[in-house]
Amino acid sequence: MASANLNLNKWPRPVTWVAVSVFAVDRLLKHLAINRGASDGGAISFGLFMNRGLAFSLPLPAWAMASALGAASLGLGCAVLLAWRKRPDLLPAFAFIGLGAASNLYDRLAHGAVIDYVVFFWGGSVNLADAMIVGGLAWVVLTERRRTKEIEIN
Repeated sequence: MASANLNLNKWPRPVTWVAVSVFAVDRLLKHLAINRGASDGGAISFGLFMNRGLAFSLPLPAWAMASALGAASLGLGCAVLLAWRKRPDLLPAFAFIGLGAASNLYDRLAHGAVIDYVVFFWGGSVNLADAMIVGGLAWVVLTERRRTKEIEIN
């Protein structure tokens, strides 16, 4: 019975490989940033920035950080299970979100901070995993908007 609900043919393989490839590039860039050290400066530079805060380097106490990460993980897990059964068109977006989040979570567990490596002159910093998360969320929003318009037309 359980195998009827878990249809691996729903999973879009080419997009999954793109997400896995971007994840691998992010991990490589983080490794290079750790070995290179701090940024040399400039408008946009490549270097190590240890982001100990949440999103956008927002400082949070440890209990709040753990709560936020736990809630986000639970929400993502529920969304993937729901999409697997009812909305396979959203699975690629969740692949990007999940792999981006996994890369940043690994950093936090292994290094005590997220490794950012694109450093901007004003002090902001990002990594490819952040782009995967934002891109996946945008994919969900745009897919839902298109679906809502299609329902309104019909």
